[in-house]
Amino acid sequence: MAKPKQSISERLSFANVAIGNALLDAQIGKLLAEYGYNTQKLNEGKGVFTAADTAVKRQIALYGAQKEASKKADEAEKAARSAYQSLSQVVNAANNDNWHL
Repeated sequence: MAKPKQSISERLSFANVAIGNALLDAQIGKLLAEYGYNTQKLNEGKGVFTAADTAVKRQIALYGAQKEASKKADEAEKAARSAYQSLSQVVNAANNDNWHL
């Protein structure tokens, strides 16, 4: 499946502008009403937009939190491996010194 040219956030933003314009401009509202999109339907659409926008923003925030947690876990693993290597070298050096006694 091809990636859309616009992000979900961009499409939601355009939808919000369209709904807002339809609610504010009487001429647009009148034309849309001829196709069944009256003020009530447009307000329902505004509610759907708000829910979708909130969900997208929440998902973006959760992704950011997950990405940050993964980064911290990777850094902790790297530090643990480095500490292990240092300790391993000390133990090997101590064992080698005992063989020369």
